[in-house]
Amino acid sequence: MLDEVRELELFVSVARSLSFTQTADDFNTSQPAVSRAVAQLEERLGVLLFNRTTRTVTLTASGELLLPAAQEVIDSVAKLHLRANAIVTGEIGLVRLGVPPNVTSLAVSEIMAAVARTSPRVMVVPSERPSDQQVALLRSGALDIAILRHPFDERGVTWVDLVSEPLVVYVAEAHPLARLPRVTLEDLGSERLTAYPPSPFIEYLLDVCAAGGYRPSEVRGAAQLSTQMALIASGQYLGLLPARTGIDWPGCVQRPIVGDPVIMSTAAAWIEDRVSDTTRMVTEVIRGVIGTGSIRP
Repeated sequence: MLDEVRELELFVSVARSLSFTQTADDFNTSQPAVSRAVAQLEERLGVLLFNRTTRTVTLTASGELLLPAAQEVIDSVAKLHLRANAIVTGEIGLVRLGVPPNVTSLAVSEIMAAVARTSPRVMVVPSERPSDQQVALLRSGALDIAILRHPFDERGVTWVDLVSEPLVVYVAEAHPLARLPRVTLEDLGSERLTAYPPSPFIEYLLDVCAAGGYRPSEVRGAAQLSTQMALIASGQYLGLLPARTGIDWPGCVQRPIVGDPVIMSTAAAWIEDRVSDTTRMVTEVIRGVIGTGSIRP
């Protein structure tokens, strides 16, 4: 294919200058080499491209018709090389971003917006997965970057903290705890809790609650936030969620936790020795976003 592209380039050059000698000079080759290349192209195409005499060179009718198409092929190949180079340098590409349920939307939106500003030809594709699954997907190469909740298995993983959010208690409007302006973990007693399905973060959350005096009599796992909020609104369960999660959810109110805070920390993680140039560019964007302080609870 490269030989054919070279023949097309020589054909176009001769067609523009109407001189085999000038084309030879422009391409730093010999006039016989240009003549051979054009002859090979004519043989490939099965048409005569030039009328040649000892004094003049003119395009045939076939040459006139094929000249624009030849230029299009040359331009397309040049664009192909430019795009390939952009992929190699990370200027263009696709990054698969793992996102856990209920992660702060501000973190994801700030990252995607910053990438769009700095590298508009890079596409970030988010995929919602629990944090414990994301680490395995990172290691397998199925994800490029993961937004994870602490704690997670950090072995072989490079990560930077994005945001730490205090959790609040969500209860039904008619729940006795709703009458308090603020609560302690001990105030929650043995109230039933709805939370995301078991994960290292949920284990951590229950340990923190137990240390503060809250030991739920039941933990009801619910993968969807809407399910959790419906259970809370029923008055049968309470929830521990970031303050921004369901602030306008009908039938539910939130109350801040005083005393020892319950914190949900979120990080961006990747496998350093597997990142492509495109992924590395996105990791630098993430570090820049953190540096601006634009991701806040």
